[in-house]
Amino acid sequence: MKTYQDWLKVADHSELERMAFIRELINEHKSSPEYRQARDAENYFAGQNTTIKRYEKILFNAAGQAVPDYFSANHKVASRFFYRDVMQANSTLLGNGVTWKNGAGEDALGDDFDRKLIKAGRNAQVGGVCFGFYNNGKVEISKITEFVPLYDEEDGALKAGVRFWQVDGQKPLRATMFEMDGYTEYQWDKNHAEGMVRQEKRGYIAVYESSEAFGDEIYEYRNYPTFPVVPCWSTTVSLHSYLHKIHS
Repeated sequence: MKTYQDWLKVADHSELERMAFIRELINEHKSSPEYRQARDAENYFAGQNTTIKRYEKILFNAAGQAVPDYFSANHKVASRFFYRDVMQANSTLLGNGVTWKNGAGEDALGDDFDRKLIKAGRNAQVGGVCFGFYNNGKVEISKITEFVPLYDEEDGALKAGVRFWQVDGQKPLRATMFEMDGYTEYQWDKNHAEGMVRQEKRGYIAVYESSEAFGDEIYEYRNYPTFPVVPCWSTTVSLHSYLHKIHS
């Protein structure tokens, strides 16, 4: 498991070293138990019971070899019990939305914050944790299957992370490295196996300057006093507790 301190060792190095670290970080994350369980949980949430789909009846022939049983019935019927558990818990906890005092929170977080909060609750219950990125009055939610957190070894706080996505195995892999002092966008494809920088590091807050001659122009980029990505943990519903319940 890589931490924030591991990232600091290469953060000030060349972009090639940074990209090599990020690619390794993503691959390591995809092979982690947390990622694999979250992927299974997403399948259960979609009504696909991965346990019974992976189960295969086996027979032993006269030579003692294990072979699939093609003779007896092997009916497999999936359900959406996990989906119902998650949605019921989420509706109970967050169904009434958020009430702001004097409307101050709505102005700061946007009029769709209620929907984003419900999305965060749903993703957190399915994957165990999700991540909310606040920037310029908007909140974006990332699942654990698309965000790699880098926690501080000293205080356990989230201080960096990588959001990644890939439409298909033949398509480019995109990643955004979030740091305390800004974010950088990267891309890997067949023509650039070592990776390429799509957008150099810049601050989170764009400060505009207006003039009659040039209109609105970005004057500078600034950052927040703390890391703008916040983990949202869930302790109400999880795939582990669900499987324990249905198998007990």
